[in-house]
Amino acid sequence: MKIAIEHNTAWHDESGARSVTQLLRLTPRDSARQRVLAWDLALPCQATRGTDPYGNVQHVLTLDAPRQDVTLTARGVVEIDPNAEEGDDGLNPLLFLRTSGLTQADGAIGDLADNFRMPHLSRDALRALMMTVSSEVKLEAGTFSGRTAAEALARHAGTCHDQAHVFLACARLLGVPARYVSGYVHGIEANRVTSHGWTEAYVHGRWHTFDVAYRLDRATTHLKLAIGMDYLDACPVRGVRFGRARERLSAHTLIEQAQQANQ
Repeated sequence: MKIAIEHNTAWHDESGARSVTQLLRLTPRDSARQRVLAWDLALPCQATRGTDPYGNVQHVLTLDAPRQDVTLTARGVVEIDPNAEEGDDGLNPLLFLRTSGLTQADGAIGDLADNFRMPHLSRDALRALMMTVSSEVKLEAGTFSGRTAAEALARHAGTCHDQAHVFLACARLLGVPARYVSGYVHGIEANRVTSHGWTEAYVHGRWHTFDVAYRLDRATTHLKLAIGMDYLDACPVRGVRFGRARERLSAHTLIEQAQQANQ
């Protein structure tokens, strides 16, 4: 299966920030499940390409002159094998037992995790945890909220990012390495591609997908962009702007075109 992506990110800054530095994780990597056939970034100026500590492809974009309008476009074609399992990416799974600001557990998360505590946690138990988190944190549409896992659980509602953070917090409390994944998913919401966030947990000697929002325990039409401890490590666009104290910034991300063809 091939998925064609055109993903535009635009923002308007009424103040005209003096300097903008953006970290872009908008370029997928080849893996056991996906093969990048073509990919291109259209940016307002040249960016420096490298990799971050998690092995994600990362571009650093620096705009030194004031700009009110900036548009970033990622486009390409990726071939996905929906039947393939996640491969070994060379990272030590124990790295993903650490907590982070967005996945810090509180007493309520600890109580939730304790319902699944056992000597040897199985994939079935993690599937049950995923279903429980999905029920406890009802899915809301929206972009990244900035809420922590504890805040999302207390609200009993949140975006796919919030649900993922609650699952990560619980899994790590249970001694299971778990990480956040950013990317796209095709065909679950009608016949289109949407930006998405989900998780992977390391059990039975390999990484397995747990998508809380769609209650999936395997990757189907998921196209992976980046991984990290939480959303902030893996989000497609993250940066710092320096400008006037009253600058007003708005951001809008849209996938304008998606096309799927079976082979």
